Parts: sequence; structure tokens; C-alpha cells
Amino acid sequence: MNRLHHKTETTVAPRRHIGRTISTIAIAIAYSVVMCGSLETSLAQVTIGPNGITNLNPNWNQPQQMEYLISPAAETVPALKYSLRPDPLQRNPGNAVPFYYRAFSLIAGLEQKTQELHEIPFEQRNQDEVAEFFQGRPEQVFAQLREAARREDCDWDWHPEYRGEGYYQFVFPEFDDARNVGRLLTLKAEWHLARAEFPEAAEALQLGYRLAQDVSKPEIIVGNLIGISIASQMNQTVQQWIQTPDSPNLYWPLTHLQRPLISVTAAMEADTMAPFHIFPLLQSPEAEKLSVEGWRDTFLQLLGKWSLVAGAGPADKDLTETFVGATLAIGYPRALKRLSESEYSLDQLRQMPTLQVLAIYQSRVMKRIADNVRKIGQLPPDERLEVAEQIDQQNRELYFQNFGANSEVIPISELLMNSVYAVGMAEVRLEQQLRNLETIEAIRMHLSETGRLPENLEQIATVPLPRNPQTNLPFEYRLEGDRAILASPTPYAPEQSTVIQVRQR
Repeated sequence: MNRLHHKTETTVAPRRHIGRTISTIAIAIAYSVVMCGSLETSLAQVTIGPNGITNLNPNWNQPQQMEYLISPAAETVPALKYSLRPDPLQRNPGNAVPFYYRAFSLIAGLEQKTQELHEIPFEQRNQDEVAEFFQGRPEQVFAQLREAARREDCDWDWHPEYRGEGYYQFVFPEFDDARNVGRLLTLKAEWHLARAEFPEAAEALQLGYRLAQDVSKPEIIVGNLIGISIASQMNQTVQQWIQTPDSPNLYWPLTHLQRPLISVTAAMEADTMAPFHIFPLLQSPEAEKLSVEGWRDTFLQLLGKWSLVAGAGPADKDLTETFVGATLAIGYPRALKRLSESEYSLDQLRQMPTLQVLAIYQSRVMKRIADNVRKIGQLPPDERLEVAEQIDQQNRELYFQNFGANSEVIPISELLMNSVYAVGMAEVRLEQQLRNLETIEAIRMHLSETGRLPENLEQIATVPLPRNPQTNLPFEYRLEGDRAILASPTPYAPEQSTVIQVRQR
């Protein structure tokens, strides 16, 4: 299998380290995952260690280029013989999480070897070495994952920990463990593919897709992104399946996967509301009845909390006092002007403590930014893409760093909300991968019936053909000699387009 290839002319500079927080991890993964061609390839460049995010240097801004060498494959009988979802007849009551924790504990110490084997291209990997590696604890890991996949529920019980002030400081080592387990499952599936053991390979993929969904259940952006990464690893292994000689067709198993496989909508909603939980003063500052001194003390506390959330440690009192003064000097005239143009008279504003006026203005800007994100969360993928870039640009104009006429006066939204746009695109990218795979499998069905590649996709009448989720239009397709070109252009984000060359064995 040819892995994804990228031409790189532009890179995204690493963001300033602000501590190992949910915000930092989300920003790093979102930009690395979404703006690169391959989710797993790009995520592999992000290391989440005790010192925060490192190795963030993603390649992006170029369409994905892929090549498939395929053989004919008719629909299997039964259609879901190689299902990618756990058998519902084997579901058991209970919570999957304890079994995942056991699997995570068993993989401890195997991470480096797993990573080393995973980084070797399939064609160059010594499968005997993989087989020897699987003789020990990995098989115990797989046993726990099988039990987890059969459970009816998956509750990580993280609800109290990631609300309020702890949201951006809470550490989830489970996410690193889940990524390592995902790599291990990829190795297992590809090892079985090398031996043409398709039922066993399907089971490994099944466990991987289920793990991806379960890691994504909490309303946490970084969890959603790790889940998308694991699902993308499984998709890349399906690419290898499709190119394995005499491999069964996976069209119906792919369409049978839950859609969206991972939804980021709830996490996006939670992430936009989290700043208001951390800084409750900004929920309704107009309702606060504080003296001038009370507002000053409250603002000092707010900025001290902001310093902790940003990973800068406890705020220096003198520096915070200076920041309050600078914020007033810069922000008060802006707040006075904008609020007097919308909902208050100048007399009303001048009767308020100056810091209350500042807080009201900051609250209004933050809610505007949050609503911009929330309003696209429920849109279908193609409609979301159509407006998302425009909304992202609108929000960037409201961020502190622009020092614009409508910008926030404290960099809260800029710090805590600026990864959400990329997260929304990650969900769409994952759906695009799945539909590409479905289309290739439909082409393999056509090959099995006619012995040749279709001249156009309309010739495929056996199964419904998916549409490009980024446009809701049919995929572009053409024949060029002995190969077919399948393209999924993305007019609003060209770097997220794919071009797939398909040749018959």
C-alpha cells in the first residue's frame, strides 16, 4: 500500500507552550490533525508529554495524493460477514471502561516497540517480528479490548472533573494510552492481512473503531480528536485491506458503521461554554452589584485565574495591577463606544464602575464568538464547511491580538476557543475518508461484474454511491488510460481535497 504523500511548501509554526492543558492539546492536535492530509500521520507529529506539546510541525495546504492497486471483489454473503461493528448478539451489560483501563495498564512498557513497528511501512515490516511481539502481553491487551467492545455502556465518569476551573488543567493520560492501543490494533489487523486471515483482521478493525467511538464519548475536544485519530488509523488499515489480493469487499460493513462515526458537536458546545464556567463573572456582569473597590478586587482575581489557566503560574500582584490599568486605558474607551451603540446610553454606562463596563463588553464579545461556533455545530458537513471559514475569520477579528475596534480586551476567547474551528473540520475529514473507501469498494464490485473499471460512476448500479461530504455533490471521477482518478474537491479548503488513483491488478 502506498501511504499518503504530501508536498510541503508551508508549515504551521508551533504555538507557545502554555502548559499541559486541555486547551493546549486541543489546539495542537486540531491544527496538526485537520490541516494535514492524514489524521494519523499528522497526529504522530504531536507528542503529549510531561512538558506539554512537542514535535508540532505539521505539513498542510496540499491535497492528499493516494494510490490504490485493487482486485475485483463481489459483495460478500452475508453482506456483513466482515462487520466492523461488534456483534449485537454478543453484547453484555456493564461498563466498558474497567476493561479499557486493564488494557491500558497491560500495554505499559510496550509503547516504544509498538511505535517502532507501527512506523515501518506495511510492505517493509517483518511480520515474523510482529508475530513474536504478539506472543506476550499484547494478546492479553486484545482480550480486554474484546470484553470492552461487548459492553453496552461506556462511562468514563469524568463529568465533575472537567467542569469549572479544572476543565483546562485536567490531565487525561488515558488518551495517550488509547492512541498506543490504536497502533497496536493496527499492527494486529495488518499482521492478519499479511497472512490473508480476513476474519481476524476484521475483528481488530472492529475493536479499533469501537475504541475510537468510546474515547470520544466525553464532551471533551481532545478526546474527540484522539478518537478521530484512532478511527483514521483503522481507515488506513482498510486501505491496506482493499489492496490485499483476494480481499473480501467491505462496502456494506463500511456503510454499516455509525454515522457520524464521531460527532464533535457536543464537545464544541461544551468548549465554547467552558470559559463562562471558569470565569462566572462574565456570565452576567451587568447583574453584579459591586463597589468600585469590589470590582477591582474581582478583576484581580479574574486575571489571576486567567494566568493559571494559561499555564503561566500564579500571577504577580504588581504585574496584575499594571495589566488592569493597561486594560482600562485601552479597553474602556472601546467598551464605552461599542456598548453605547448597542444596548446602553452613555449616561447609563458612565454611572457604572469602569471595570463593570469593561466586563460587560468582554462578556458580549465572548458570547458573540461562542455563538458563532455553536450556530454551525448542527449543520450538515457541506453547509458547515461553506460558512465555517467565514465564521472563523469573523472570530479571529474579535480576538485580543487584533487590537481591533470590536476585539476582546482580555485574551480569554483567543486562548480557550481558537481550536474549535479545526475540530469541526476533523469530523468532516473523517467522514470523507470513509466515503472514499466506500466508493473504492463499489468500484471493486463493478470490477467483479464487468472485469473493467467503470467509465463513470453512473455505471455502478449495484449499490448506492456516497457523495462528497464536503460539497454534498458526487465525487469527481474519470478514466486516464489504465487508471481511474477519484477526486473529492473542497472549494472552501483546498488542502482538505483528495485525489485517488486506482489501478486494477
